[in-house]
Amino acid sequence: MNKLAFGVLACIVSWTVATSAQCAAVIKKAGHDLKIVRSGDLIGDGAREYVAVRMLAKQPKQGMHVSRLVIARAKDGSCSVVLDAGANGPKNPVGYVGIEYIDDGAEFYGYEVEFASDSPNPASGNGRNGDIYLTWLNPGCEPEGEGIAIGWNEKVGRYQEYRLGDESSSEPFKLELRNPPHHNSKLCRKCP
Repeated sequence: MNKLAFGVLACIVSWTVATSAQCAAVIKKAGHDLKIVRSGDLIGDGAREYVAVRMLAKQPKQGMHVSRLVIARAKDGSCSVVLDAGANGPKNPVGYVGIEYIDDGAEFYGYEVEFASDSPNPASGNGRNGDIYLTWLNPGCEPEGEGIAIGWNEKVGRYQEYRLGDESSSEPFKLELRNPPHHNSKLCRKCP
């Protein structure tokens, strides 16, 4: 290997290590107990993503149960959180994804998380390995209700919810809610 090639390789390795350390710091700031469970060019556009989670004690056979999921993205020498799914719902830097309101009275038990890249039948997928499926968990750690399909929207450069089953729109993604309304189901006298 000549000196120029070695110098370029050393710069790339140094830059990658610095960016990885920066993302580790960003994730630690988001939650000191988050553990990185996967990293790499998960979307397929050359950037590097780091998926960190807080695992629940009870785990399913497929996917994982988490109380928090954070995705940090390293691109052009900087790192930032691009998706943060916690008790109030998933959100990107612009707003909340896949929710219509925040229920201040509801108990939060976590999410079941599945990655499209882990699908047992990848040939049937749409080729988008960075897609994530979140389903809210009930008190028995079982998935409940409709899940949220989230993918990377290249046009706007962020994770958004897919419009599943809505063929009336030419845009495959739904917009975020910047300030979702707050409801409190515990105060509802008609609610159980």
